[in-house]
Amino acid sequence: VHRQYRIGRIRQFYTRKIKYTQQNYHDKLNTIVTEFPKLDDVHPFYADLMNVLYDRDHYKLALGQLNTALHLIDNVSRDYVRLMKFSDSLYRCKQLKRAALGRMCTIMKRQNQSLQYLEQVRQHLSRLPSIRPNE
Repeated sequence: VHRQYRIGRIRQFYTRKIKYTQQNYHDKLNTIVTEFPKLDDVHPFYADLMNVLYDRDHYKLALGQLNTALHLIDNVSRDYVRLMKFSDSLYRCKQLKRAALGRMCTIMKRQNQSLQYLEQVRQHLSRLPSIRPNE
């Protein structure tokens, strides 16, 4: 991006960067939230085992925090794309992009504990033996 470009092209460039980052975070967080088993949907034996091993409330809280982060990132992106439409210079566009990406990264940094906890749960769940109650 160069200073002599039309302001519309500059805005489009930085808007694309904000939307791309938001989409990546959205896809990753959505995958985590949807792919983790819901305790209400699993076999009662596993539900009780997970409650004993990982504490049901902590598990649901971690997934809920990630879901909230997903919505926060979407809101930040929407707000900054809206602000980008009114920016009048390359410098202003660049600062808005920088602020938007910084806020998205800060939201994700705050999810560090939840992500680490869910990673431990995931690794432990993968090692559990499978039971077939219908056989």
